[in-house]
Amino acid sequence: KRSHPGGALGLQIREGSPCDPWWVRLPLSSAIQCTRFTTALSPMSELIFRGRIPNGFLFDADYNMWLQRAGDEVVVGATSFGLFLAGTVIAFTPKPLGAQVACTRGFGTVECAKTVLALHAPVALQLTASNEAAETDPRILLRDPYGEGWMVRGTALDWATDHPRLLDAQAYRAHILAAMPGAVIEP
Repeated sequence: KRSHPGGALGLQIREGSPCDPWWVRLPLSSAIQCTRFTTALSPMSELIFRGRIPNGFLFDADYNMWLQRAGDEVVVGATSFGLFLAGTVIAFTPKPLGAQVACTRGFGTVECAKTVLALHAPVALQLTASNEAAETDPRILLRDPYGEGWMVRGTALDWATDHPRLLDAQAYRAHILAAMPGAVIEP
């Protein structure tokens, strides 16, 4: 097993399984630290993101989530970059409908090959729907993250306070390029 003393919130990140006593849940944003750690140890295995960051969405750069708004309703999903960092997604589990989720707090999890990652709400919301198709077949999240791969819908609870922290597509693309020079980003 390899370990990294840094990680999110100073937690130790190791390869293993959820049965190991040290197993912890990490936010989706932690995948970037894991990726940097892996590539630092094995430069030959360095992967470069190649994907789409479309216009017409708002993005949470801290947690690699996207959001679309129509009135008070918001639709939320994981960005193609966030999913790239997470790797193979084998399960998606949202909180129950009706749950109120504060801005940057967890609205569900994705289980990946080697970890379980928390999904953080880009704005405070009350969940009104979850993508049952993605719960049944999480490959949808990777195949079409900005369409059929949406995760939850909800009512924005404090849009005026929460939305200034979100980025437009151009700013999010710049964020990705800063985090991963050489990334190939399509609009």
